[in-house]
Amino acid sequence: MGNQLSRFVDKFVTPYFSIQESEELYEGKSYFRMVSSPSVILCVLDTDDCFICVRQFRPNLGYITLEFPAGGMEGSESPLEAANRELLEETGFRADLLSLGSFRLQMNRTVNKEYLFFGLVTEQKSVQLKPEITGDCQVVKVPRKAFLGKMRGNAPFEQLAGFGIIQLASLLLETNFVSASYREIVESVKKAQKNNL
Repeated sequence: MGNQLSRFVDKFVTPYFSIQESEELYEGKSYFRMVSSPSVILCVLDTDDCFICVRQFRPNLGYITLEFPAGGMEGSESPLEAANRELLEETGFRADLLSLGSFRLQMNRTVNKEYLFFGLVTEQKSVQLKPEITGDCQVVKVPRKAFLGKMRGNAPFEQLAGFGIIQLASLLLETNFVSASYREIVESVKKAQKNNL
């Protein structure tokens, strides 16, 4: 089959995603994919050396999760515009954000891109936080040095892309986010901004 392109048609459409089908693959057997808008995910560190996370109920999972701020791009928003909007809506924070690039998750069944960002908090606004489907987001500050403890065992942080952002930021900023001091991270961000990373 190689790089052949297949024709997909909408089979189920919601305001958030659609399920599309192609019968051209696998000798007439139906193949389905999910299509949604591109989205952004942000790893943001505040001046207290804490990651800004949100706690929210996820109906599809049936429990409350701990995640980095994230959300879909709307209309003609650029990834950076969407990232700034989502961060403010979900947390009330503003940050200097660095783009870490765009990637895909679950490439076997989805086509949307995830735009990843790392940032340092610049200010906190008093805003009405954006309500999610079943309630408000609760902002949670997790000390960076304790963050790895949240990853072990049955930890509440399951956002795979969140781990990827930390690793990617460590590589691109040439700073180990696990062992570096807060000052070293700030200096690496300033250097990256100077070099237009």
